[in-house]
Amino acid sequence: MRIFTLVAVGIVTAGVMVGPSNYACAQILITCAEEGQTCYLPFPWLTVSYGKSGGLATRSGVSSVQCADSTSGFDRDPLVGQPKTCTFVWRDASTVFKRCALEGQTCEITSNKLVRFGDANTNVWVYGSFGLPFACTRSVFGDPIVSTPKECQVMEY
Repeated sequence: MRIFTLVAVGIVTAGVMVGPSNYACAQILITCAEEGQTCYLPFPWLTVSYGKSGGLATRSGVSSVQCADSTSGFDRDPLVGQPKTCTFVWRDASTVFKRCALEGQTCEITSNKLVRFGDANTNVWVYGSFGLPFACTRSVFGDPIVSTPKECQVMEY
């Protein structure tokens, strides 16, 4: 439920993706939770990683997981004493997104969804994963494109 980092394929600039407005055309590394928070996965077959560069623990087959080294999270702490995050990689280049809220409104979702926040006209987005209704705001996502009205779009599947 945090800010999202993009990795590799496509045109990537400063943590945002540029591509067709209704399709995710890049392999995207989604940071779904900070340590101690819950990571919501849009599909249970995705593998979630806990840690950071230099050490990761992984888990799959869950729809949500505590981003922690406990019985409700991962079986080990890959980097003792260092702050960690939970991430997963999204690789589907044909993903279609549909608007769920304008900036400042609430996106009313009731199950785990991949979400993006940004501007459809310039096609600049940041991504996240949510399992509950959330505010479509810069305070939740950061500001991928300053001085431009934004919206939240949810992945359709």
